[in-house]
Amino acid sequence: MNPERAFHYAMASKPAEDTRVIVCQDPRYAYYYAIFADRYPREDTRKAACQDSYYAYCYAEDVDKCPTEDTRKAACEDPRNAYLYAINVDKGFHEETYDAIRGTEYEKKYEKFMKNLMKEE
Repeated sequence: MNPERAFHYAMASKPAEDTRVIVCQDPRYAYYYAIFADRYPREDTRKAACQDSYYAYCYAEDVDKCPTEDTRKAACEDPRNAYLYAINVDKGFHEETYDAIRGTEYEKKYEKFMKNLMKEE
């Protein structure tokens, strides 16, 4: 069974360790499994989601609902995802996200976000 089929099988029946192991072979389906099947964070699905920068960001925002070192590190592998992580998960400055977007098209957006955040405080 492939990750997509395992995800759909779990959704039609119930989450189980055997389907979770299979979906954890694919970052997208690990994220989907965590949010729709398990409905809570787990180390195994987080680790699998962190194999892809975008799904690491999504996992932090939608499943963990808070920053973690492993999701931040994975999200920072891509400047766009680092920027999204900073504004939607960290909701403020973090050196690691800033370093990831420095010198990219997202740097000015990040700085504008930080200035607006400072004004609100």
